Amino acid sequence: MVSRRNYFSIIIMMAVLFFMFQFSQIIKESGNRYDVNEHAVAIDKLPSGEAAWQPSETDAVYEESGYVLFFGDVESELGNIVTQWCHYAKKDLAVDKLSACKKPDVLPGLILLDAQLCDVGEQPDLLDAVLEWGVPIVFCNMPNAEEIEASEHLMDVFGLKEVRAKEVSVQGIRVFGGFLLGGEALYEPETEEDFKRQDMDFDIPWYVTGTGTKTYMVGLLDEDEMDKEEFPSLIWRNTYEGTKVFAICGGYMSDVAGLGILSAITYELEPYQLYPVVNAQNVVIANFPGFTTENAETLMQLYSRIPKMIYQDIMWPSVSAMIKTNDLVVTCMFSPQYDYMDGIEPVAGEEVFYLQQLKELGSEAGMALDYKDNADVLQVLDSDKQFFEATEGDYKYQTLYVKEQDLEQIIAQTEAGGLLENVITITGNYSSDVPIIGYFTDNVTVQSTTGNAGEHTYTDNLKDRCLQTALGYSNVLLDLHGAIWPETTDDEWQNLYDEMSSNIHTYWSGDKGFTATTLSESDLRVRTFLNLDYENERKGNTIRLEISNVSTSSWFILRTHDEVIVDMQGGEYEMIERNVYLIKADEAVVEIQVEPQSLKEQGELIK
Repeated sequence: MVSRRNYFSIIIMMAVLFFMFQFSQIIKESGNRYDVNEHAVAIDKLPSGEAAWQPSETDAVYEESGYVLFFGDVESELGNIVTQWCHYAKKDLAVDKLSACKKPDVLPGLILLDAQLCDVGEQPDLLDAVLEWGVPIVFCNMPNAEEIEASEHLMDVFGLKEVRAKEVSVQGIRVFGGFLLGGEALYEPETEEDFKRQDMDFDIPWYVTGTGTKTYMVGLLDEDEMDKEEFPSLIWRNTYEGTKVFAICGGYMSDVAGLGILSAITYELEPYQLYPVVNAQNVVIANFPGFTTENAETLMQLYSRIPKMIYQDIMWPSVSAMIKTNDLVVTCMFSPQYDYMDGIEPVAGEEVFYLQQLKELGSEAGMALDYKDNADVLQVLDSDKQFFEATEGDYKYQTLYVKEQDLEQIIAQTEAGGLLENVITITGNYSSDVPIIGYFTDNVTVQSTTGNAGEHTYTDNLKDRCLQTALGYSNVLLDLHGAIWPETTDDEWQNLYDEMSSNIHTYWSGDKGFTATTLSESDLRVRTFLNLDYENERKGNTIRLEISNVSTSSWFILRTHDEVIVDMQGGEYEMIERNVYLIKADEAVVEIQVEPQSLKEQGELIK
């Protein structure tokens, strides 16, 4: 039995604890403006698309060294990737037909060739004439295997010992370390989960390369049955009469993977490689949370809670734990409602809880325009405007998640003020017609998503590595719409979360060397990347980098061949893997001192 004295002591202690916890919460809330977006930047203070880097006029391209010459069609999928890569790498692009090309007075720095379009097997004299220039040439795809096997000339150009089969089924694919960022990649399914992720083409031509070639990517066969040197090559380099010839077998250059492959190839050609990157790792949570009682009956059956409590009690604790565990910051795209014709209106004021939570996580809120097809996007904008204006506060929603079919109308609306007057960047899962990053208008950028946390296949992983190599950029999408409007059991929260959290932890946790950012933070880095121009040269052990057209810090990747940075002026550096450094340039002129790695240092790095 508790004595009266002890009873009162317990009551007093409980009261003191209650007061302490309540008082600390009051202090925290009074000292923090949750209704202010700390990541927001005034549009008039951001770099503008008017100052974006532009390639030289077509007639002037041939007058300066270092340009890229493309034998192909710029309107094709391959041509789109070549154009994007040249733009991001700040390289002028000239386009010509192999059949009409004459040796220019100023030779290009690199030649890219669409072998399917140029019919190189039928034009050996034209190909030889170009090879005689001595300019490195990249075959962005290959003639068919029969054509290569029938031509001794093409066999020599590609450095092939034999074409062992027109097609062979391989067990997997290996990308050797040192080519793309992220080290060696092995795509060889063994477990049931691996086979779910396998979506690569494992039926490939069997090209056996000869001596003097260097292979970067191969198909895998049974090592007990044959020598590794005879495995079918997919990407390799040959030297033909003094000219570097790169061969890419398959369709890898027709999507964003081509950006990273071209960056990796240029690294192989130079004593060192220094090029600009975005340095931004984004995570976008789309369609979360909602603020209506839509689909309440179905949700009560699944989760035994009303929608508001599902968001707050079930989904948010899991999401916030995932953010903290993986050292992420996120941009959470609020979705007031989905069905705009059912008469169920969102409840204003409920977003304050999430603004508080996001601020404590160093994250940001944006808006999602994802809605049922029975509504019109302009109706959706008008309804959402009323919802967001009904809440007191001055939170600036600067980021917007938009479906591709609405892009044209939405971009026009950003110029008209209203709900979208503060929007600086748009994101979504877009087709190849929309660039990975770029300007929609002088004031609004696009930051396309690069992966879906709900599904990560072998092809997705290769693309992610390539984008890290070319741009130092990723934008992972967590679309939580299915948890509230489930169509299959996979959409139910417990299953959706398990898949997403596993993929995030495995592939996108915050330890890859690049910076975790919100979309607003990334937007500034994207603008800086798109606007800057640069030159670099090396004298002795000093690399001098000169940057123009920007007034803020910018980021670069420096890739060396077994050299280490020993000192730097004008910025900071961080080693993200062997022979790869992330450079932060704080001044217009940066000098980097390098020296050869000792054998001891190389051994320590490998460990």
